[in-house]
Amino acid sequence: MESDKITSTFQRLRQRLLGTAVRITGNSDDAADAVQDAFVKLWTRRDSLDELSDGVAVVTVRNLSIDTRRQANRHPRESLEQASVAAESASSDDDRRSAYREVMNIIEHQITPIQRQVLVMRDMEERSFDEIAQRLGITPENARMSLSRARKAVRECYRKRVKQ
Repeated sequence: MESDKITSTFQRLRQRLLGTAVRITGNSDDAADAVQDAFVKLWTRRDSLDELSDGVAVVTVRNLSIDTRRQANRHPRESLEQASVAAESASSDDDRRSAYREVMNIIEHQITPIQRQVLVMRDMEERSFDEIAQRLGITPENARMSLSRARKAVRECYRKRVKQ
């Protein structure tokens, strides 16, 4: 199958696929990741596909969204905002400073450079996804995905270190 057909099908169905994924995952970041994962999955199988129908694209996104939702239910997560509120409620200033240093250390050493740049630009500099995308030469969707993955990586690393 021609790669242009896969791309055009996903572009034409993008809003519908995102809507389906958001309804299932309940989260726009996870939904965007599911749509992108579906595209990649079908892209890698493009040689074995005779034709990509709308139904195949929708079913692929639906299944990946369900997988994402199941994983989220098994591993509940909290946002950086919730984590910072928890850090602020630490009993002493020393605890807060230690938690802040730990998170900054994770950001500096445990996530990719692009994730670090997106995280800093979005959460610390409060830039829009369009502005981040333009400055880094990526799409706004990639900026959102990088931010989501960066936050997830920071959360997971922090939890592992705190439990030790």
